[in-house]
Amino acid sequence: MTPAQRFSRRIGRFYLWFTGCFAAFLMALALLEIEGMPRVWIGYMFMVATIGLYAAIGVICRTSN
Repeated sequence: MTPAQRFSRRIGRFYLWFTGCFAAFLMALALLEIEGMPRVWIGYMFMVATIGLYAAIGVICRTSN
């Protein structure tokens, strides 16, 4: 297997994981809304999750700047 094929396979898995986790997160937020959680809290949860995701990407990529 060539390096390009390995990279393509690896990035495909990352996209699949991201898409699955994002769908699960949205479903969880929808269930919380159905259960009566205030929309303001749901908005805060979405914002915190987004910032956390970007922070995790930075840590995983070992950015220093």
